Amino acid sequence: FGISAAIFDGDGDKLTVPASSGFNFDGDYTIEGWVQTEQSGGATTTPSTLDTDLLAYYKMDNDWNDSKGLNHGTASGATFDDTNKKVGTHGGFFDGGDDKVILANEENFDFTGDFSISFWFRNTGGDGLQLLLNKRDGSDNTCPYQIWYRGSNNRITFALGQGLSSLVVQPTLSQADSANWNHIVGTVSGDTVKVYINGSESGS
Repeated sequence: FGISAAIFDGDGDKLTVPASSGFNFDGDYTIEGWVQTEQSGGATTTPSTLDTDLLAYYKMDNDWNDSKGLNHGTASGATFDDTNKKVGTHGGFFDGGDDKVILANEENFDFTGDFSISFWFRNTGGDGLQLLLNKRDGSDNTCPYQIWYRGSNNRITFALGQGLSSLVVQPTLSQADSANWNHIVGTVSGDTVKVYINGSESGS
C-alpha cells in the first residue's frame, strides 16, 4: 500500500512500536500484513502465500485499477473519499443505490473450483439492501455468486447460485461493528461456504 515499503534483512531487522494501552487486547484480535520474501542471494524474489494464486487486487487508492493483473475496473457513479478510508490515501465510496464498478475481463472470474473473496467494508448509513459484490450473467440475470449487506438487520449475505438451489451464509455484524470498518472474507471449498468477519468465522 502507499508509495513505499519497508525492507527487513531477515537477520535481526525489526520494527518496534512504542508501548501503548491500545495494544492491550482483552479478546480476539487480528494482525495483518503484506509480505514479499526474497531468497538467499537476492537473485529470485517469490511472493508470500498472501499473494499465491491471487487473481485481482483493488486498492481503490484513487483509481479502480487491478494492482495484481489487468482486470481493471470502470466506475459508474462511484467516487473516492480521502477522509473515509481504511488503508492508503483514499477509499471507494458507493451511494448504496446504483453506484458500481464494472470489471474488465469478467470471464476471468468464472470460478469452477474453490475460491475466496475478501474486502474492507464500512456502512455509512441506510437500512436497505446494499449489493457489495456480484458476478451477474447479463443474458438471464443469474448470479453465480454475490455478497450483500442489509442495514435493517445488520447482516452480511454470501450466496452462491440463485433461488432454491443457492447456498447462502448470513452472519450478522455486531452493533459495535456496524458503523466501523470490517474485514469480510467469503470462502468456497467444495460444498462448504463460509464467511469470516474480522478474522473470525461467523457463519457456514
